[in-house]
Amino acid sequence: MKLNRIAYKLGFAGLAGLVLSLAMSANQMTSEIAINRSNDRAEVQQTISGNLLEADIALRRMQLSISIIRLAKTPADVQTEAKSLQQAEEGTIKHLDAAIGQIEQADSLAQLRSIKVLATEFGEHAKAVVQEQLRTLEILDSRRTITEEWRRAISSGLEQPAMLASANHAEIVKVLHHADALFNMLDAATWRFGATSETEQKLIIERLPNDLNAALTKLRELLDDPEFIADVDFMNAILTGYYDVSSDAVANDLRKRALIELNATPTGDQAIQKMRAAVSEAAKLSDQAKTAAKSDLSSANRVNFGIGLAVMASLLVSMVFGFISVSRPLMRLNGALGKMAGGELDVHIPGATRGDEIGDIAKTVVVIRQNAAKRAQEEAEALAEQDHRAREQRKQDMHRLASEFENAVCQIVNRVSTASAELEGAARRLTSTAEQTERLTAFVAEASEQATANVQSVATASEQMASSITEIGRQVQDSTQIAGAAVQQAHLTNDQITQLAQAASRIGDVVELINTIAGQTNLLALNATIEAARAGEAGRGFAVVASEVKALAEQTARATGEISQQISGIQSATDHSVAAIHEIGATIAKMSEIASTIASAVDQQGIATQDISSNVQQAAQGTTQVSAKISDVQRGASETGSASTQVLNAARILSADSDALQRQVAAFLETVRAA
Repeated sequence: MKLNRIAYKLGFAGLAGLVLSLAMSANQMTSEIAINRSNDRAEVQQTISGNLLEADIALRRMQLSISIIRLAKTPADVQTEAKSLQQAEEGTIKHLDAAIGQIEQADSLAQLRSIKVLATEFGEHAKAVVQEQLRTLEILDSRRTITEEWRRAISSGLEQPAMLASANHAEIVKVLHHADALFNMLDAATWRFGATSETEQKLIIERLPNDLNAALTKLRELLDDPEFIADVDFMNAILTGYYDVSSDAVANDLRKRALIELNATPTGDQAIQKMRAAVSEAAKLSDQAKTAAKSDLSSANRVNFGIGLAVMASLLVSMVFGFISVSRPLMRLNGALGKMAGGELDVHIPGATRGDEIGDIAKTVVVIRQNAAKRAQEEAEALAEQDHRAREQRKQDMHRLASEFENAVCQIVNRVSTASAELEGAARRLTSTAEQTERLTAFVAEASEQATANVQSVATASEQMASSITEIGRQVQDSTQIAGAAVQQAHLTNDQITQLAQAASRIGDVVELINTIAGQTNLLALNATIEAARAGEAGRGFAVVASEVKALAEQTARATGEISQQISGIQSATDHSVAAIHEIGATIAKMSEIASTIASAVDQQGIATQDISSNVQQAAQGTTQVSAKISDVQRGASETGSASTQVLNAARILSADSDALQRQVAAFLETVRAA
């Protein structure tokens, strides 16, 4: 096997190119796999980050729900927020499970599992807070009921006929008011402890029951009426129930506070702290995955660039080899063959000494040259003999052909002369027709251009009208949206005024309470005045104080009366405002419906105008095409006129040339016969 053969050299070059191409393809596939893997990791990390962020939001929502539940005033509010708490807990666990199912790092997996455990514990503590708050509201309701019973019992005691007729009337009233004041202090301390957990309030709660019991014992000693004594026993029973409920309230508040401060809050804070670290770590891993994907892409591009340079170098080497070893020797060999084709059989054949395919071709050409030289010599000898015989035969044939040629040419020349005369007449008629056609097309072209200009004007106007209708439609839609917003605002204002009316009603309740307190204060001042009168000179200062208290109670009653009138005015104005806002909302709703109807009509008008504009545009395009076609016709008519003129001139030239041909043929035949 000879390695200097062109086929082997080209095969080696092709093999190198194929290997490089395969390498490039393999690198591309490997790079795509690596890049896809990196992108998948980046997407997974991004998904994990999103799930952790959602879990963090849900966990914080659980904290917020606990705060809202702690401040809830009704069981319905507690249950509503408990549902939100449950949804937040489920969302936290769901997003954590999604992140745990995708994460690969062992330490991060352990961290997320610990967060899930904390979130579950936090949810359990939150549920316990819900139960404690429901229990608190139940206790508050019971305490409120007992408080109402106490106040009714005090009022009943103050109105007892036996008490009013008793000789100890003033002392009994004093003890009753004192007991009521102690009870109010106890009730206020219980409420305040539930709100603030102040230690001072707890001490008051522990101290006041003894004072209350002592006051009721003293009251019992002052009474001699069995019915009144039964009322005092009933008050004792009320106080016993109140003590139990208050004890439950204090214990429940302490238990709820301990549950929140010692269990729920630390667990939630720890879970949120770990969640924040997990979110930060997930974001960091996501950035690392994106950086790795970019790095893989850059590496693949660099490798592909290097292989591409190698492929280009291989192609360049193949091109240089093809030019030096193949193209240039073939060009030289082709030059030698061209000279041989021109009759130079003694030309030098290049490349006959090469050992490749070009050398084989050169050797074959040398053999062909030798055979061609030998054959040319034989053909020259045969040709000389044949030429002699041909000259004799040609002379005889020339005389015969001259006679035949003369007859044929004469016939042709006669027909050409006749045809040229007819062609000249037709050319004149064609020239006249072309001129008439050109004038008509010029007129039609002018009219078509005018029609095109008119249609274009209509199209422009229709487009402007469509734009105007579109703008009107947009303005109407904006007004519809504004009307809808106004309706919504009217509803919101109606709700707010309704809330104002409710607040005014609650203020009325407070004013009624103040009136009751003022009445009791007035009664207390009256009793104090009676006692001061009994005390004589020693009670004069106390009588002054009692009179001031009575005056203050009367002022309070007058002020509360004025407040009640003002509140009644507010409620009346609120009712009128609600009715007016209803009417405004209805009017705006009607305006919104009218605007919607107008918007629909404007849209339909816009669609119709757009159809008109489209049709006019198509008409404009049609007139433009007609103008172009008429211009083509006009140009064709002009070209036809020019062509007819040329035909006319050619017919004249042909007629003259036919005469000249007859003369030349006659002279040629004379020369042939004389030869």
